[in-house]
Amino acid sequence: MVTLSELRKQLEDLKTIREREIESSPSALRNELKMIYAKMDRARLNMAELNEALAASSKVSSSIDIVYRNMDKAKDWGNMDMLNSKSTYYKSMKHNSIDRAMSELSRSQLLLRYLNKELEDIGYEKNRLSLQLDRITRFPGVIFDNLISDWIVQNKIKSVLSTLANILDDVRLIVKSINKDISENQHYLQLLEDEKDILLENN
Repeated sequence: MVTLSELRKQLEDLKTIREREIESSPSALRNELKMIYAKMDRARLNMAELNEALAASSKVSSSIDIVYRNMDKAKDWGNMDMLNSKSTYYKSMKHNSIDRAMSELSRSQLLLRYLNKELEDIGYEKNRLSLQLDRITRFPGVIFDNLISDWIVQNKIKSVLSTLANILDDVRLIVKSINKDISENQHYLQLLEDEKDILLENN
């Protein structure tokens, strides 16, 4: 008794044979099949670029999240510093957190530039990410430890945290949009596959 999987295998083999026959003989059918192939190739290329942009978005999100968490720690240590102005411990922890954030930010910039390139490849309009990140890179590298500058630093940290949160929101929207495009592209590829099968089965 022939199983369902065996019948499917036989059908696929027959379609492969018919596909080769059409490809080897000049005809309107061959031209139609070549057009379907061309559409499938473009869809697969688009899928590859979408997946590359999705992977780049994930890396940016992870990197920015590291910057955010360290800046958030710096804010907390800064609050403790202002309450315990004579302690060098809180100042040291604040600076260490800021240094770690600034160090990771360099990586974030590289990842973000790459993401912007990938987004251009899939036809996305330029977004606010580069502008926002440029604002963060102007955060001062040297922070003076006195009452006035500590308040300034705390306000700047809050501003940076707000910008980082906006970037993370933008990346989440981009990821959502890319996933939607991937789903639509997968559906389009399946339609083309079905179109090809109908052509092979009916001719």
